[in-house]
Amino acid sequence: CDTGTRQSEGGLIRLGIDYLDAHYFEDPSVASLARMCHVSEEYFRRLFKEQKGISPVAYKNELRRSKARQYLMYTDMSVLEISESLSYATVSHFIKDFKEHHGTTPLAFRNAYKRS
Repeated sequence: CDTGTRQSEGGLIRLGIDYLDAHYFEDPSVASLARMCHVSEEYFRRLFKEQKGISPVAYKNELRRSKARQYLMYTDMSVLEISESLSYATVSHFIKDFKEHHGTTPLAFRNAYKRS
């Protein structure tokens, strides 16, 4: 692909990326994002990976973890409220995902932030 083609391919999925950035908490499927962009799911995944360096699901999950960190640092929302607001299936799934990526539980993260 030449540079012009790459830019137009990135433009093809821009709407899906923008939607995901704004609606990650709704847990949109990759298939729905691809339909929104009028491309196949496989093509959307490939272009997304080329543009962002990670899969759409990994990107969505990182957006959710980032928002969780913000909630933990700047609000008094409970871990349950945070997990529900970010569309985690269960609070235990949220805690496990958070700990896997941050090496600590959400509450320990909040406590460490408040001490610093």
